[in-house]
Amino acid sequence: MIHVVTGHICSGKSWYVRQHAAASDVVVDMDRLALALAAEGTEHHDYPQHVRDIARAARWHAIDEAARLHRRGSFDVWIIHAYPAEKDVAIYRRLGASFKRMECDDQTLRARAKAERPEAMRRELDRQISAENTAKAG
Repeated sequence: MIHVVTGHICSGKSWYVRQHAAASDVVVDMDRLALALAAEGTEHHDYPQHVRDIARAARWHAIDEAARLHRRGSFDVWIIHAYPAEKDVAIYRRLGASFKRMECDDQTLRARAKAERPEAMRRELDRQISAENTAKAG
């Protein structure tokens, strides 16, 4: 099975995958890829934009290869993707993926982000929460 785990920043996506993925499974996590590509000593979630861009490209290559091998293998693929665009969701659906959206209240998300994430990610979380709340109200 290919699993796509979505949800806001700090909603527990990585935790969920750690709880459910087997040792032989493949986990495609943009943050882990970026950390692997960044210079030694780079803080988790605090990469320069060029590292983030390269990690995004690497994520799609990893997803393509994992999906290809998954068809003839006996392992699951876990994809952590906070805010997939419609085109991303369409790709995942073509792969036959299941979706799990992690939910958490706004106050908890913001508290976790304040404690665990750099300012740029906190701003992105606020932007995403605002957009979601506007869509719900509309």
